[in-house]
Amino acid sequence: MIRVLIACCLLCSAARADGLKDIGAAIGAQNHGQYQIGIVLYTSAIRDPQLSDYDREVAFYNRADAYQAEGDYDLAIGDYSELLRLDPQHSWAYYNRGQSYWSKGDKDKAIADFDQVVRLDPRNARAWCARGNAYRSRYDYPRALADYDAALRLDAADPWIWFNRAVAYNDQGDSGRAIADFGQALRLDPRYEQAWLDLAQAHRAAGNPDQAIADYTQALRLDPNNAVAWYNRANLYGAKGEVESAIADYDRTLSLAPQNAWAWFNRAGMHLNHGDYDAAIADYQRAMSLKLDSAETRFGLGSARFFAGRYDEAADDFGHAMAMPADSTLAMVSGDAPGAGNTELRYQLIWRYFARRHAGRDAAAELRSASAALNDTAWPSPIIDYLLGSIDAERLLALAADPDPGRRQQQQCEAGAYLAEATLLAGDRAAALQRFEQARTQCPVSFVEYNLATAELRQLAPQH
Repeated sequence: MIRVLIACCLLCSAARADGLKDIGAAIGAQNHGQYQIGIVLYTSAIRDPQLSDYDREVAFYNRADAYQAEGDYDLAIGDYSELLRLDPQHSWAYYNRGQSYWSKGDKDKAIADFDQVVRLDPRNARAWCARGNAYRSRYDYPRALADYDAALRLDAADPWIWFNRAVAYNDQGDSGRAIADFGQALRLDPRYEQAWLDLAQAHRAAGNPDQAIADYTQALRLDPNNAVAWYNRANLYGAKGEVESAIADYDRTLSLAPQNAWAWFNRAGMHLNHGDYDAAIADYQRAMSLKLDSAETRFGLGSARFFAGRYDEAADDFGHAMAMPADSTLAMVSGDAPGAGNTELRYQLIWRYFARRHAGRDAAAELRSASAALNDTAWPSPIIDYLLGSIDAERLLALAADPDPGRRQQQQCEAGAYLAEATLLAGDRAAALQRFEQARTQCPVSFVEYNLATAELRQLAPQH
C-alpha cells in the first residue's frame, strides 16, 4: 500500500492549529501501526471547519489508508471517494480505492479505478501490474500478460511485478516461464517468501521434486513457522519414498497446525511404510476425529490394523469403507482409473476377505455374495475370481500381463501380492515368502500391496 504521509505546514495560523495537530499525531500513530488511534485523530481533524481543503485531502487519504490496513474496505472506499470529489486528478486515490475494491472481490470496479490511474499516470508500473492482477482473476490472461509486460517495461526492478507475471504463467500451466519469472523476482529480493513457495509449486508441476524441496527449504529458512511449507515438503519427501524425512516434516506441520487432518492422514501412510502400525492407527483415528472420515481413511485404518494382526477390527474397517461414498485416491494409489466399475469396492472386498480368513472365518460365501453384482471383468475382478476358485494362479498372472507397460506393472504387482497372501493362508510359508519377495520388488513403494508384502516379510523373514 502506497501511503503519502505529508509533512503538513505546522507553522500556520492559530485558527488551524487543532486540526493540524490531530493530523500530525495521527501520522505518528499510523506509522507505529496504531491505526485505530490514527482513525480517531483523522476524524477529529476532518471535523475542524477551518481545515483547508488540502489538509482535509491529507486526512481523508491517510484515514482511508488506515481503514484499508484494518480491513474496513467499505469505509476506505468512502474516504477515497470523498478525496476524489475534492481532487479528481489524485491518481493514488484511484489506485488505493481500486485495491480496496479488489480486496472486496469487486473486480469490475477495481479495473475501472486502475484504468483511471494509467490514464492519469501512465508511468505508474504498479497500477499496470494491479490491473493485470484483476484481469488474471477474471482468467483474461492475454490482457493480464499485456499489462504485466507494460509494467516491466516501466520498472523491471520491482520483484512484485515479476512475481505476478510468474503466477499468470503458472496458472496457464507454463511452468518454464513461471520458473524464470519467479527466479527473477527472487534475484531482486531473495527474502520474497511467497515467491519461494510458488516457485516450489512450479518446480513440482514441472516434475522437479528435488528442486521444489530446495525451494520449500529456502522458504522455511525465512519463516520456520510456515505450516503449509512443512506440509508440502513432507508430501514431496513422501512421494520420493524418503519416509523418515517425510515423517519429520509432518511432525513439524502438526506441531504448528494440529487441526490439519490431511497431515495426520498422510503421516499415517508414512508410518505404514515405516512399519510403525500402532502409530499409523493412531494417526488415522486422529484424522477421522477431525472429520476426515472417508472410505479412504477407513481403508487406511483397516490396512494398518491388518498389518498389526488385528484382523477382526480390520475386517470391520473394510466393511465401513464399503458402506461409504467412494473416493478416488485408493484407485489412484492402486494405479486404476477412478470410478472405473466399482474399482475401490473390489479392493475393499479383497482386503476384507483376507482379514476374515486370518481371523479364522470362512470368508468365501461373503465374498461371493458381495461381488455378485460386479458382473464385469474389469481389474481387479480376476483376483476375486481366483480367490473364489473360478480361475487358477496361472490364468490370473496371464490376465495381469496387460499390453500397457504401466498397467502391466500395477496388475502384476497386485496379482503377485495377493497370490502370496492366499498362499500364506493356505499354509505354504516357503512359497508365500518367495511370492512376497517378488511382489516387493515389483510394487512401487506408494502401493498398499508394497506395504502388504513388507509387513508379511517381516513376519516370515524378520531380516526383511
